[in-house]
Amino acid sequence: MAASVESCEKLVTRQLRRQLQSLPRRAREDIKPLLELARPTTIPVKAISPLAVAWLLSETNWRGLSTLRQVTKPPAHIQTLAWRWWTSVPEGLRIGPADPLLESLRERVTNLYRFWECVARRMVIYKFYFLDPRLISIQFEPPAKGKRRKSAND
Repeated sequence: MAASVESCEKLVTRQLRRQLQSLPRRAREDIKPLLELARPTTIPVKAISPLAVAWLLSETNWRGLSTLRQVTKPPAHIQTLAWRWWTSVPEGLRIGPADPLLESLRERVTNLYRFWECVARRMVIYKFYFLDPRLISIQFEPPAKGKRRKSAND
């Protein structure tokens, strides 16, 4: 059975929920007051866990949100990065078996969270987190045609 954009969106939603549930209790508690923020702000690092920052920025990126407060609202449209990822996948792969496609997307969700975790941990040295979901614009691009990876024999 082929994957659909809806199955991809469900996978992203499920992965984000699992990431949230796997956070330590303190990090999950740190998130709650931040969901009231209606515009970008700075927060002292002592006030919040870098894991909470990473999850919030990952969630807002996937959904294409501009503020943390929007996380509390039901999505108005398909998740922005899920859609961009889906449209970047060559059509021939979209109609193939779903498992490899969904595994690739699962890896992307994990990698984006790891990216934000690294960014949040680096912000710690400045003693403030800059909480702006638009901090970095992310867009998936299709692989370049005609290029091949170098092998060990090249």
